[in-house]
Amino acid sequence: MKKDTVHIIPEKEIEKRISFLQAKLSACNLPGCLIQDKINIFYYSGTMQNGALFIPDSGDPVFFIRRSLELGKQESPLKNLIQFKR
Repeated sequence: MKKDTVHIIPEKEIEKRISFLQAKLSACNLPGCLIQDKINIFYYSGTMQNGALFIPDSGDPVFFIRRSLELGKQESPLKNLIQFKR
């Protein structure tokens, strides 16, 4: 676990949710999905940061965060967090 983390949703639960979605994506022959609404971002990342979350059909998700990258790192167990502007 990262130093000074504040995970509201346990890392194992996030991993389970993502794995389930990835299985559904693979079953439908979809390469991935892009999530932009805050509720689903929270469900799959554990943080309410504004941005876009890409979940591929396999491998690690990538979360593009618009505002606070540091807060995103504290709240989310995801490994690939990238800050972006517009």
